[in-house]
Amino acid sequence: DHFYTNNWKELGPGRHGWRLESRNMRILDQQAPGSVKLYRYWNAGIKDHFYVANLRELGPHGKHGWRMEGIAGYCWPKGGHGRRPLYRYWNAAIKDHFYTTNWGELRGGRAGWRLEGVACYLGCR
Repeated sequence: DHFYTNNWKELGPGRHGWRLESRNMRILDQQAPGSVKLYRYWNAGIKDHFYVANLRELGPHGKHGWRMEGIAGYCWPKGGHGRRPLYRYWNAAIKDHFYTTNWGELRGGRAGWRLEGVACYLGCR
């Protein structure tokens, strides 16, 4: 599982088995004009977090084993100056979602990762 947060107090440099990998994405703490909520879900059955800006994907309570944890932060539904797409990948073999603003990391998908699309757009550090 990959865990993304803008709340340092949740994990700090790493705890509960988590390890800090990088701080290259900027999810807004507060809503800005034109931004939308980025929702965080948890699936205990497959031990995976899932982030989505479109509440219609899983609903306010979740479904298919996903449970809403809350709002991870805010992002933009469309690209613009200073914004990068947040690519969403799924690996069925290890049942994990992965998110990155770096297209070169997995491109259209590789090593078992399948590109699901753009989750939203973020400002970058």
